[in-house]
Amino acid sequence: MGHGIARSPLMSSETTLSLTSSSHSIRLRRMNQFDVKTEIDFDRRLSFHSRYFRFGSDDARLYEEQLQRLCVDDNCACRCFIAEVEDQGTTSPVAFGRFEMDADKDCEMSIIVADEWQGKGLGRQITEALIAGAKACGMRRMYVDVLASNTAMLKLAHRCGFVESKESVPGLVKSLCLVLDDYPVSEDRFDTDSSCPDSSPS
Repeated sequence: MGHGIARSPLMSSETTLSLTSSSHSIRLRRMNQFDVKTEIDFDRRLSFHSRYFRFGSDDARLYEEQLQRLCVDDNCACRCFIAEVEDQGTTSPVAFGRFEMDADKDCEMSIIVADEWQGKGLGRQITEALIAGAKACGMRRMYVDVLASNTAMLKLAHRCGFVESKESVPGLVKSLCLVLDDYPVSEDRFDTDSSCPDSSPS
């Protein structure tokens, strides 16, 4: 089923991603309030492994609670992206990414890619968009917690410059950190609007 696209003042840009392994053009844009239900429905359709890597559990009650707590794009303290593909007039989501700021002006990122779109380079491009947005908002470090068994996400994080931090739980969870000042990004590729009306969490 297709999902309509509604623009919002919080969504100031979009870009088209080209994947060498796919003939489809993918649009990456900022999320708005109308996309929240779309993301919840998307997460419910994930495979067991993808849902487990995303939420750390496949217990339906637990991930439903986490879905309801996902932050909504407010321009800086939380910035969210949706990647969409159009096929025969129907627009469908294929990935989501977000970062959320903490009290120390660091942030935590998360991404999820539809099972059939994994391994095509989409996660890397969304991660770069999140990094660019976080840098533009003046954040210092970006963290990501990854299950030790999620080798694909660990490989992606390392390729983007993340290094393991002291907060890792041996054998279970790896906490990785990226110092944002050390990461070069192409600021004309994604929205790096730094007009953050309030950079502190409410």
